[in-house]
Amino acid sequence: MLNRRTGWMKVVVLCLSIGLITSTMPFSASSEAADSGTTKKRVQERKYKEGEILVKFKTGESVESLNRTQVNHHLIEKMDFPQNQTKLLSFNLQSTIDQVVSDLLGSGLVEYAEPNYERTFTVTDPLYGEQWGMENRGQSISGINGTPDIDIDAERAWVQTRGSNSVVVGVIDSGIDMSHPDLRNRIWKNPGEISGDGIDNDRNGYIDDVNGWNFYDENNAIFYSSNEDAHGTHVAGIIAANNNNIGVTGVAPNVKIMPLKIMAEGGYVSDVLEAIAYAKAKGVKIINMSLGGWTFSQAEYDVIKNTNALFVVAAGNNSSNIDGYFSSYPAAYDLPNIISVAAIDNQGNVPYWSNYGTTSTDLAAPGVNILSTLPGNTYGYYNGTSMAAPYVTGTAALLLSKNRSASVLQIKETLLKTTTSVSSLSWKVSTGGMLNAGKALNATMSGNPVRSPAMSPAQEAQEVQEVHEDNIMYRFFQRFFNWG
Repeated sequence: MLNRRTGWMKVVVLCLSIGLITSTMPFSASSEAADSGTTKKRVQERKYKEGEILVKFKTGESVESLNRTQVNHHLIEKMDFPQNQTKLLSFNLQSTIDQVVSDLLGSGLVEYAEPNYERTFTVTDPLYGEQWGMENRGQSISGINGTPDIDIDAERAWVQTRGSNSVVVGVIDSGIDMSHPDLRNRIWKNPGEISGDGIDNDRNGYIDDVNGWNFYDENNAIFYSSNEDAHGTHVAGIIAANNNNIGVTGVAPNVKIMPLKIMAEGGYVSDVLEAIAYAKAKGVKIINMSLGGWTFSQAEYDVIKNTNALFVVAAGNNSSNIDGYFSSYPAAYDLPNIISVAAIDNQGNVPYWSNYGTTSTDLAAPGVNILSTLPGNTYGYYNGTSMAAPYVTGTAALLLSKNRSASVLQIKETLLKTTTSVSSLSWKVSTGGMLNAGKALNATMSGNPVRSPAMSPAQEAQEVQEVHEDNIMYRFFQRFFNWG
């Protein structure tokens, strides 16, 4: 029996004519919203693991230094993240998280203390169609004809390379069905581990981590069930499904996938930190994170910042401008080694549910009616920025396969400077364009830092206005509490 954890996320979903939107506290819409014929509500829950807290102590301090605070809350160190001097502590459930945070900060011994926030999938629904994201020739998707060339131009990229077996992509997600015929030859194998001997052969703290690790259950069971691990299986297929004349083809069908399972129905920041540390120790330079949450985590921010890898992150599916009040993390972290990805459909339109933001979101990629692998040797069609991100991840893996000495910033810059301009993205993502793998693989890499396109004062003013107009919570507080 696997060690299943509790703490499943509960999300209130409101089905409105404009789509699925979530919020922290329901509120009555203002007359401004009512007059427009739509009512927007958001439910923004700050879910976290009960009885756990992430703490960064000041130099020379530790749990033992807390004295009475440690005793009062029965603080015990559960895990250490030495790369960031951060520790995961447990505490007595008779104490509230607010009490523990307040006492820790009041001690003067810590730099920060925060709940072990939950991370969830960018939720998707299956839809049926074709693999138009690779090459769009105008084929019909769910009865709607696509616009030719609204795609990543994969065939042009594959002239350069289909990827290298020596390039490993970390997938921080749910589990992956490693037995799927389109994935079984694409799963990374730990060269330092012997399968089934019950020994930590490579002495990394994980016993029999032959194909990665399940940080959610704290074991090596990468695949648990068809329902629980469908999301990770679908993401893995978009990146690297075999080019084997059956099923589908991934963007980089010759690279390897390192399964890093951190969630079932939900996961936690501590699992994300541990998964990143694992991938870092194995030298992984590209990591896909089709997940997110509403809450900023300093621990997560610091670990990503201090890891020499490119993190490709789904922007989220909440119809939000994540430059503003409703930021989604890790997508909205202002870090040079993150690429945040919005979704686009087969006609070049941004779907209503895709998050966006000209500061926090870099580019768009196919995210509607995306065909990929599913557990049980099957295939299915999903929607979501969760599906858009792995298109970018796969292309990054192609770039690294072509040039093994390429830096994280060089790969990011190449991806961002070779996008295809799409009018619907002008005020949605920083590049104003969608991923173009063909152009990226045929571009010349440079060592220049990545910069967003310059904006005129008029454009900046329009962006600020859009942030205000698109953030319903901002308008609510502005109207009733005279903010702004």
